[in-house]
Amino acid sequence: MLMMIQGHTIYALADTAAYDIMSFPWNIWHFCRGLTAPVFLMVSGAVHVFANKRLPDGSLGSRTIKKRITIASVLIGIGYLLVFPAERVWDLFFIETVYWQRFFCVNILQLFGISLLMILILFIATKNNRMLRYWSFAIAMAIIFFTPVAAGIPWFSFLPMGIADYLSYEKGSIFAIFPFAAYLFLGVGFGTILEKIEFDKRLGFTIKWGMIAGAVMFGIGFLAGEIFSGSSHTFLSYKLSNPGLALIRAAIVLAIISIVAVIYKYSRGLGYYYSLFGRRALFVYIAHLIIIYGTPIFPGVSNSIAKTLHIGDAILIAILIQLSSLIITYAIDLTLTKLPASRTFYKYAITSYLIYILFI
Repeated sequence: MLMMIQGHTIYALADTAAYDIMSFPWNIWHFCRGLTAPVFLMVSGAVHVFANKRLPDGSLGSRTIKKRITIASVLIGIGYLLVFPAERVWDLFFIETVYWQRFFCVNILQLFGISLLMILILFIATKNNRMLRYWSFAIAMAIIFFTPVAAGIPWFSFLPMGIADYLSYEKGSIFAIFPFAAYLFLGVGFGTILEKIEFDKRLGFTIKWGMIAGAVMFGIGFLAGEIFSGSSHTFLSYKLSNPGLALIRAAIVLAIISIVAVIYKYSRGLGYYYSLFGRRALFVYIAHLIIIYGTPIFPGVSNSIAKTLHIGDAILIAILIQLSSLIITYAIDLTLTKLPASRTFYKYAITSYLIYILFI
């Protein structure tokens, strides 16, 4: 989350003349920005193995299925609301095509929601986590190695806008199914392995095997990257369609998970806060976007200083936005925990806000 916020802030506020993502050290910064979504998706995939409790016969209960569909739908809905193309609903009939194209571009929330539905289908189709593991890894690899083929398919020539955006980057999508959905499936596969380990041994297992698996996958990814790049390149310059890049990113995520496990081992006292911000990741995501880009009611910081700041100033503001987003999230969680009635208040407040900005 912290990596994501600083990346968005610097990109939105820093003068583009002050950095060059093709040269050191900004090429490393740019590469690290590309790790935030894989980290989020792989960890989320692993978490869903523990969250989706199977019934004795191996199936998912109707309550769990309904809950997952609801969560996925809410994520997709929020993703589109954040880029609503008109001032009011009535204006949708008069906006130009270019604004519809921007609206349908797929960002992380839409991709995550659709991927969760794909994962849910796989959970329903498999009757145990052993089958789930094999299919998850197989689908992840299929998505990764089909990505170069998908990049060459003219999806918009035979699919409607809004569907093709989930498969192509041609019209501006940032996170399409190829290759990003693969990270969620890899996370599910990793979660099924972790779920088999006894609880008191999981931390040690993660620390040891996260690094080992990451090193092996990095080697495979680099080899694949060189094959698909057609010539010798540093992995920092691999194209998004290169399967090697997806494997290398997944490898680094495994190493990050291992490192974070070490940090947790020596900071268990902060476990409550790790859990809190993990559970409320969506709040952090929305809070920092509102601070940076604003809402129809009040402007964000980028409205007046977009791409104008010196790097040092942009970094300072990024730190302030990181702290602000976490404080806002903590305050919301505190009220939800200590004041159960606040849940109803938030629900009606958000509903009233949406009605106001969309219809009034």
